[in-house]
Amino acid sequence: MLRTGSASSALTEATAVSRIGDLRAWMAQHGVDAAYVTRPVSIAYLSGVRAEPYERLMALAVRDDRATLICPALERENAVRAKTDTPFNVEGDNSFRRIDSSLAGADLAYDDAHYDHACIDRDINCVFPVDRLASLAREGRIAGMTAEHFSMGYSQALRELRETTVPQIARAVSAARPDAVLLTGG
Repeated sequence: MLRTGSASSALTEATAVSRIGDLRAWMAQHGVDAAYVTRPVSIAYLSGVRAEPYERLMALAVRDDRATLICPALERENAVRAKTDTPFNVEGDNSFRRIDSSLAGADLAYDDAHYDHACIDRDINCVFPVDRLASLAREGRIAGMTAEHFSMGYSQALRELRETTVPQIARAVSAARPDAVLLTGG
């Protein structure tokens, strides 16, 4: 579960920028090209993002020119797609979809047959917060979004996911050059 700090523990943006700047100064002084921070308490100290990732990956990657936050996915893969895209195979699909960031939640569909997703049908933003992110960008609370979002379907073919799909998605995300990555689950 991802949550930001409460009012009593909230970290100002200026403080986070200062702390990451201090880390970058230390990295430069010691000839370190990148830092990969995985302790949730350290991520919270540096960025203000507090989470309970349990066994899931959570990391803050810091380089001299950018910092990338990798947050935990939830219970299963998102099977979100543009309504005009080919539906995911709900019994197993190792493919992924590129979703144009100009699309709103109303333009998206969710494919899943493994649990009741009536809440997602009412508001897709509960698993794929595209409207919320667009709103934050309009308010100037985030710099903006990349041109594309990415979504993958449900699959138990873990070897194929690990060896094929995940590297493809990683290359696509890397090519988009985001400042931060938000992972969600459906």
